[in-house]
Amino acid sequence: MTSWIVCDFDTNRILGSDGDLEQTFSPCSTFKVPLALMGYDAGILTDASIPRWGYNDKFQNDVPVMLDQWKQTHDPKLWMKNSCVWYSQEITRHLGFQKFSAYVDKFGYGNRDVSGDTGKDNGLIRSWLTSSLHISPLQQVEFIKKILNTGLLVSTDAIRATTELIHDDGDGLNGRVFAKTGSGFVDQEKGLQKGWYIGWLEKNNQKIICLPA
Repeated sequence: MTSWIVCDFDTNRILGSDGDLEQTFSPCSTFKVPLALMGYDAGILTDASIPRWGYNDKFQNDVPVMLDQWKQTHDPKLWMKNSCVWYSQEITRHLGFQKFSAYVDKFGYGNRDVSGDTGKDNGLIRSWLTSSLHISPLQQVEFIKKILNTGLLVSTDAIRATTELIHDDGDGLNGRVFAKTGSGFVDQEKGLQKGWYIGWLEKNNQKIICLPA
């Protein structure tokens, strides 16, 4: 199930690829990138430190697994760093289903299916977590291109703030790295997992989109 693609944003030239780039999977935590764009554009998120939302034990009912590092107050920066699921769900709750669905549709994100698990009416808080919403490596690349050319019909401030959140402070390869990881079960019974790493490298006035999946 391994696939990857590297392409030059400015020329749109594929520099290398392998695997099935059209097979779709759950975006899992890579969906925090579009969620950040939604949150900033809608005014729910203000900057990297606001809002600060406290942990509540009730959140354990809505996440597949509750990690110890999530059991603390989070702001947008820590949310992205810790990949905290309950903070993502608080963003979508503040959006409401109609606005959340409209953003996914406006972004042209994957299959745009935010219905959630069949018969559970949980699309608002679970659709991107190994549920109904799926996206392919090629679609992830197209989404990143929309971020880089401001083609998502959200404010430039939302794009700037989101880009800052996913900036890797360590950087690498003498360039600046912007990326997000994600993982989840493809087949839980067989223990098969899917891992994502989506983002881009800025170096020497060139943007290289890298997507191992």
